[in-house]
Amino acid sequence: SREGQRIWISRILPQTAAVQLRAKLLVSIVIAALSTLPTLVGYALVFRPAVAYLALPALVGLAGSLAVMTFGLMLDSMRPMLRWTDPQEPVKRNLNALIQLGFALVLIGGGAAVMNLALRAGITGTAVYLLLLLIAVPADALCYRLLLRDAESRFARREL
Repeated sequence: SREGQRIWISRILPQTAAVQLRAKLLVSIVIAALSTLPTLVGYALVFRPAVAYLALPALVGLAGSLAVMTFGLMLDSMRPMLRWTDPQEPVKRNLNALIQLGFALVLIGGGAAVMNLALRAGITGTAVYLLLLLIAVPADALCYRLLLRDAESRFARREL
């Protein structure tokens, strides 16, 4: 959606739609990971937690954000907003962004429910984070598989 009228560039690149989607996802992951570093460093300096209590929550957060980013990219490839005049339009006036936000809220709520159930069952500490990772990683894989499934046909259907 953010490419708008320049979508023709994607069509002439000598790469498949799947490769282009993987590249966009990789850039998103790198940006998300780099943006967490200042918070992690600050948290580590102030609270001095054990490595597991720093790394595991960060991994859970990145795994959850990967599912959301993948889902959002899939939505944009299914329903691109290609005609806009202001660069903020595809982000601020696009229904895809609201659907992606709803998906993120469902994941956050689900994670909170799982954590609450785990704590009530007496599961604490790193086991809770590992449980959340065991749920997030398959969700990531499912979203990734859905992103790449029919990528070529979704790309071919785009109107310029």
